[in-house]
Amino acid sequence: AVRSLLHEAPGSRLEKLHESGEGKNVLMRFHRERSGSEAALGPRGNPWIRCYNGSREGDPKAWKTYLAVYHDFLQTFIMPSLGTQRLAFQARPTFRCHLPRCGAPGRPHRDEDYLHPACEMNFWIALTPCYSSNSLYAETERGSGDFKPFELSA
Repeated sequence: AVRSLLHEAPGSRLEKLHESGEGKNVLMRFHRERSGSEAALGPRGNPWIRCYNGSREGDPKAWKTYLAVYHDFLQTFIMPSLGTQRLAFQARPTFRCHLPRCGAPGRPHRDEDYLHPACEMNFWIALTPCYSSNSLYAETERGSGDFKPFELSA
């Protein structure tokens, strides 16, 4: 369902987007325009984030399929793991696509920095292998400052 939103062929390897023709062009353009800068490739410069963000209006059939998979995931895995029959959830999940050597868009934060309630839970769904600089980082304990990346194989 995600591949369809991103206009990627069935079976394409999402962890290799940067090696596609479009990916190579994006990287080349980013590095040429940002030479010597600490800037990160934000959502406007990332074609896959633009595809995702525009898919609800641009490809309603693919968006509907994606939401069905998302809702099924919530009902099949998240609700039972929380032991609940009711759940408030983000209607439009956030999608992030990080490309090599393009920096992390945004800054380290806690969602409560953006006025999310402290009781809110996040579920991170990695679509590709994650390690080192292409992963989500977290502290072992709040305030410890010992940020380490999650390491996952997809």
